[in-house]
Amino acid sequence: MGASTILLMNYADCPLPVACIVLDSPFACFTELAEGLGSQMGIPKEMFNALFPMIEQQIKMVTGGMEIRSLRPIDKVGSLTFPALFIHGVDDTLIPMDHTERLYAAYGGSVKEVNYCEGDHNGMRPYDTLDLMFAFI
Repeated sequence: MGASTILLMNYADCPLPVACIVLDSPFACFTELAEGLGSQMGIPKEMFNALFPMIEQQIKMVTGGMEIRSLRPIDKVGSLTFPALFIHGVDDTLIPMDHTERLYAAYGGSVKEVNYCEGDHNGMRPYDTLDLMFAFI
């Protein structure tokens, strides 16, 4: 969620300059992610589609109006130009790798790199990936 939050951030309101961003396993669209996770749990698409509006309403109520369908970094990533490093674990079963691939392809900056590394979504990144991150920063 943090990497996608970075992509959704309003940088006009940022009090500090941003030199670059490092994005580890970002999702491209929350609704797609939720539907995919539901499918992994055996929830038929029709049932997901029937239940999702109720989930949306509950989230809207408890957050003071957040629209989860608006959590679509893929719609904003083309306007970002900071140097960006995208990282994704090849064994990630939470966020499919195609989310990172689509975000990387759509990214608006000319300085961008992508690294696919060993590991799952929450696992420690390998030392060579950490070295790459430090060198990028």
